[in-house]
Amino acid sequence: MSGPRRSEVRLDAVSAGFGPTPSIRAIDLVVEHGEQVAIVGPSGVGKSTLLSVIGGLLEPSAGEVHVDGVDLFAMSERERSEFRCAHIGFVFQFGNLLSELTLAENVAIPRRLAGATRRESSRAAAELLEELGIGSLATRLPSEVSGGESQRATIARALINGPSLLLADEPTGSLDPENKRHVLDLLLDAAGARGATVMIVTHDLNVVERVERTCELRSGQVTDVAPSIV
Repeated sequence: MSGPRRSEVRLDAVSAGFGPTPSIRAIDLVVEHGEQVAIVGPSGVGKSTLLSVIGGLLEPSAGEVHVDGVDLFAMSERERSEFRCAHIGFVFQFGNLLSELTLAENVAIPRRLAGATRRESSRAAAELLEELGIGSLATRLPSEVSGGESQRATIARALINGPSLLLADEPTGSLDPENKRHVLDLLLDAAGARGATVMIVTHDLNVVERVERTCELRSGQVTDVAPSIV
């Protein structure tokens, strides 16, 4: 197996949002290989929109988005979807696990979409669930586990294809205080061990304390800020 891939993210004068007024405007941002970055700012300012643009889910109204040196929006929608599956992992606040599938089946989905066999996908899912401390829950449905356990499965799903970029939108927002720090540790440690670049939209000061860089989105602009003033 080759060593871990590491991703650089570049946003060049990107504008995006819903309606006639972009929620993010003329953003120039570079996130270096392997960086772990928190994105903070007031509610409704466009943080989730920014993450969707970086992940190739929402096309900007202007500008370019580069991940691993690839211009996401110079590709066709199918090419972008395939690139996203192979290179970008997503962790959402409420997990978005499919209720009718077991945790292991949920985790295996991206691997299957990438062309792996059912057997190989199941093996990779089982290994990740074990690494994240919930291997014994692999056959449980999402409704049969706690919020923290469900979020660990979501992290496993995001990591199963060995992404070079991990995007997380309020990954600890729905968790109780006891689970917040533990889930955050698992996310950052697992991503770091794989050399992945991490970008986390958050209001959680525990996240800001753990990462090496914090960027604030305000009035459509991104600026680096010192953690002490967040």
